Amino acid sequence: MAIESRGNTQTGQSGQYGGTGQYGSGQSGQSGQSSQTSSFTHATSAVNTAGSMAHGAVDKAATAADHVLEKVTKGAHGAVDKAVGATTPAARWIEEREIYAKEKEQALVQATSEWVLAHPVKSLGIAFVAGLLVGRITS
Repeated sequence: MAIESRGNTQTGQSGQYGGTGQYGSGQSGQSGQSSQTSSFTHATSAVNTAGSMAHGAVDKAATAADHVLEKVTKGAHGAVDKAVGATTPAARWIEEREIYAKEKEQALVQATSEWVLAHPVKSLGIAFVAGLLVGRITS
């Protein structure tokens, strides 16, 4: 097996590793590997930077979304509280009117019963006339 020996023009060396044989000069082989390592390191750094920026953007968007969601939730709770505040007095008023109507009904029934007991003949005459009127209207 013969080893090709060429002289290195920069260093003046010859031989398997120092010359410019099939593997090139020892200097250029190492610098090519360093260049590839440097490119790889640069690419890895760029990917890491881009990933960090993407994480930052996602975190920023999530924070903004949290603030928006919090504002919407507060607004919805405020609207519900206003609706409850507006309907509560109305519900109380309706309840008071219901109690008032029941009291008036009971008072009217009581007064009518007392009058019928005090005037039985007049009560029958009024009931008879009322029945005739209702019969004429419905026929």
